[in-house]
Amino acid sequence: MPIRLSQTLRHDRPDLVALETFDADHTLCWNTDPDRWHETVTTWLKARVLH
Repeated sequence: MPIRLSQTLRHDRPDLVALETFDADHTLCWNTDPDRWHETVTTWLKARVLH
């Protein structure tokens, strides 16, 4: 999915979409910052599920 579509969805529905972007050349480079990824996911889950 092109990043622009995700950015538009985040803009249009901030109540539903949290988009965290990483400095990676390709989506297959998912592991560019594993510590930041883990912290982002943990924070998101705590705010929505684990409260």
